[in-house]
Amino acid sequence: MARNKAIFDADILIHLCKTGSIERILQYFDQIFISDYVFNVEIKADSPEKITIDKLINKKNVTILKRSNLTPVQKKFHDEAYCLLKKQTEVDLINEGERVFRNS
Repeated sequence: MARNKAIFDADILIHLCKTGSIERILQYFDQIFISDYVFNVEIKADSPEKITIDKLINKKNVTILKRSNLTPVQKKFHDEAYCLLKKQTEVDLINEGERVFRNS
């Protein structure tokens, strides 16, 4: 089976950790990415899910994406996608964590 990479938002990642399904997902993806906004803001610091995610980061299965590490082309793409999502979606359907990298 082809190996892939995925970007997860907080809801999906938290659910996979809570249900113990995250290890199964890792059979299908070489790498899971989450934005630093999701990691620092949306995942509670003292939660069991944060502990699981920290372990996956240490094992290099999860990588935190920082806007400051993006190339200029990637930043441009991100900014355009952010503006499009912000303009065309209801606030309660797509939250800030699904639109933005934290400015770091």
